[in-house]
Amino acid sequence: MVSKNTFLKFLDFPGEWGKLNLYSDELFNAQLKFLLEDIGTDEFNKRMAEGKYGNGSEHWRLGAFIWVIKNEGSKSFDKLKIVAQKEKDLFLMRHMLNEIARSIPD
Repeated sequence: MVSKNTFLKFLDFPGEWGKLNLYSDELFNAQLKFLLEDIGTDEFNKRMAEGKYGNGSEHWRLGAFIWVIKNEGSKSFDKLKIVAQKEKDLFLMRHMLNEIARSIPD
């Protein structure tokens, strides 16, 4: 249906998510399935034709961030810091960086 790279661009993920292999096939399949259930296939296809999800795509990026932390833990912090610094949404960027800092053991 849609490739992982196309999906990442559609949701405005910084390119580093793919380059650093942070966005696994398992995460992609889960988010695609949930997105299709959330907005429906027709709306998804309409938005794909427009090339962007639009307002709210930051929620999908935050969900991916949380998924990576829960599934990969501290071994992913350095890579997550890089993608967080590339995040366009400043509120989300700050939240991600604060969450990484908070999760690092003393």
